[in-house]
This record gives sequence, structure tokens and C-alpha cells, in this order.
Amino acid sequence: MKWVATHVTVTNSRVHDNACKGLWTDGGTHDSVITNNQIYNNWTEGIFIEISSGATITGNTVYGNGFRTNPGSGNGCAWLWGGGITIASSDHTEIAHNNVYGNCNGITGTQQNRPDGNPGILQSMNVHDNTISGPKGKTGAVADNGANLSSRSIAFSNNTTSNGMSFCSLSC
Repeated sequence: MKWVATHVTVTNSRVHDNACKGLWTDGGTHDSVITNNQIYNNWTEGIFIEISSGATITGNTVYGNGFRTNPGSGNGCAWLWGGGITIASSDHTEIAHNNVYGNCNGITGTQQNRPDGNPGILQSMNVHDNTISGPKGKTGAVADNGANLSSRSIAFSNNTTSNGMSFCSLSC
């Protein structure tokens, strides 16, 4: 499900087995709330917040997503795509109290140059009190455009990683 709107809430739902992302905000979406859902077995990201602002993602169970992010390459976990939860060039997000396991990557933030002229900024991202486990993959944030993420109020705190999931902070 993809939306470009304000004040959308998705709660108590099962989102699964899509040949794309599970839940996807895009292009200027504001103030989305994604809470208490089961999001699983989607080809790419389970939850994808892209060029958006003010998302709150809490209490979700997110598993088995992202393994077809880069089809044909033999590597479904390219860069930090394929996350159970991925925040791409978006700001003012809170990701808390989620159980994220068995995804290509865990909880990720990406900053990249945007060719559409609407760059979006990865900043003010608060990731806390989540349980994130492998069997492989990374949790953290990265920029491909030389941006200094350490000055962007991006915080990972009180998260538990296990079972092969690595935490790479702001230097993935």
C-alpha cells in the first residue's frame, strides 16, 4: 500500500506477500502513524518512509521482508535497502517498540541525492526500544552523497540486536 497524503493511520492490520513494499509513504507525506501491525513476506521493504516527514512507527511485528530488493543480482541486501523498516531521505520519524526480525536488513536510514529535484533530508530520526534480529543484515544509517549524518539528530538507543544482525550506527 502506497500513499501520498497527510494524517494517514494504519493500525491492527496484516500486510503481507506483496511483490513490492508492504507499507510505503512517498513524496511529501506528513504525519503517518503505523502501529500494531503485522508486516511480513513482502519482496522489498516492510515499511518504507520515503521523502516524507513526521512518521511514527510503533508496536509492529515486521519479518521476512526485503529479500527481492535487488532481483537478478544474487544479493537481495544491497546497500541498506530491504529493511524491515527503512527511512529514506525523510525527517522527524520515531521508530519504537517494534519487533523486527528475519528481514534482509533491520531498521535503516538512507540519505541519497534525489534526481527529481525534491531531495528530502534524512534527519531527526529517533530509533529506540526495538528488538532487531537477523539471521544477517545491518541496522543503521548511511549517505551516498557525502552528507555528515552526525549533525542530523539521528539516534539509535536502547535497541536490542541479535542473531547475526549488526549495528553499524551512522557509518554503515
